[in-house]
Amino acid sequence: MNLLSWKLYVDTVVIRTKDTIRKDEKFNKFMKKNKWGFKKEINKNSKSSYANDYRFFPKSDPNITLFHATFTKTSKGDNYTNWKFCGLVQYNDNDDDRIEALKILTEYFKDNGYEYIINQTDIAFDIFTDESMKKFLIIKKGKDKKITNPHVYVGEHESTHYIEKIIKEDNDEKAKEIMAKLLHRGEVNPDDFRDLRQHAYFYDKRIKDDLDFGILRFEVSFRKQYKSNKDIISTIKQGLACYVVFYFENIENCNKAKELYIDRLNKPTLKNMTETLKSEILNLGGMEINWGSLNEVINFIEDIIFKDNTITPNQSINTTKKDIDNKISFSIEHILLIISVIIAFIEVYCGQKKCEILNKSPP
Repeated sequence: MNLLSWKLYVDTVVIRTKDTIRKDEKFNKFMKKNKWGFKKEINKNSKSSYANDYRFFPKSDPNITLFHATFTKTSKGDNYTNWKFCGLVQYNDNDDDRIEALKILTEYFKDNGYEYIINQTDIAFDIFTDESMKKFLIIKKGKDKKITNPHVYVGEHESTHYIEKIIKEDNDEKAKEIMAKLLHRGEVNPDDFRDLRQHAYFYDKRIKDDLDFGILRFEVSFRKQYKSNKDIISTIKQGLACYVVFYFENIENCNKAKELYIDRLNKPTLKNMTETLKSEILNLGGMEINWGSLNEVINFIEDIIFKDNTITPNQSINTTKKDIDNKISFSIEHILLIISVIIAFIEVYCGQKKCEILNKSPP
């Protein structure tokens, strides 16, 4: 087996602000300070006719894309911006520039009081191997039956497999036509796609990015609005737990396991994954690949995206021991003050009652 190692990363982050801010004088100065430029692009696949897309880049090298921004005005007149940082993990490009830009932008939002939320997070699970992706079986737990046939691969050299059916169209030929447009970045109709809060796909990154070494990537996209780092981390943990990845040395045994999985998918009342099915897969030589540690993902979310409580009212993320001691001291002082006031009140009240009793006592 030529299975080397695997690792989890945050590969895409989309941040949403409540207004466009692009025309702010502060933002223009911020752009000049960081020596960034931007260029308007046409988004043929946007649902909104009010959207304006821009690609941001360092002026020193306009060919490098730092991030994209979509400035949108809704039909109700509300403004918002989606700031998309994708490709945060690259193997033939410098991803440090994108990560640094993400850090700089979130710090700018915090310093200038702009509220924002995380609108999308993509987690990449990279398997460093020269093995064929067709030796892998990815099962989604639960009862979601809108799952792609595990034998179906699309794109160049059949190098991509979508776990969920992301297209509404049931006709296989029509679905393949839409997928071909999507994979080749052609114009597609957003209404053809299911509105999924979470979906995953598996692809050969060596083919996609023309690498000279083997990487298979399993990527899960979480499209949900998060208000704190705890929300994201909890969603990622629960979302990854929905999937099980198996590797087979023997591709024929892998195909047999896929048939067993298909049989489960064809029974709407049954769960996709059971201990019985898992046992049968293991007996066929399947090896379950565990996700491993989430520490790098969690550290990225806490240190880069949410650094210094950038986008959340939750003030516990970067609280120091000194802060805690100060808060405790502050709280004790207030409690003692309140107690002393209560005691004083009781003493006065009791004194008044005693006087009333004395006044009412017979001579």
